[in-house]
Amino acid sequence: MEENKEKLVIDPNKCIGCRACNSIASNNFGWGTDTAIIINEEVTEDAKNAIECCPTSAISIEKK
Repeated sequence: MEENKEKLVIDPNKCIGCRACNSIASNNFGWGTDTAIIINEEVTEDAKNAIECCPTSAISIEKK
């Protein structure tokens, strides 16, 4: 089985704490002290939707 070669990343300096990502993809994003955190780095359709909705572009996909 081929391993997924992409992962979700959050830039905590860009995150404004709007929690949109958690509302859209709660299986991928949780909440830290002041910013979103990744609880599952798998790039899912919900995660892609959260990336599109992030008002500060704090979420990205990177190669592992």
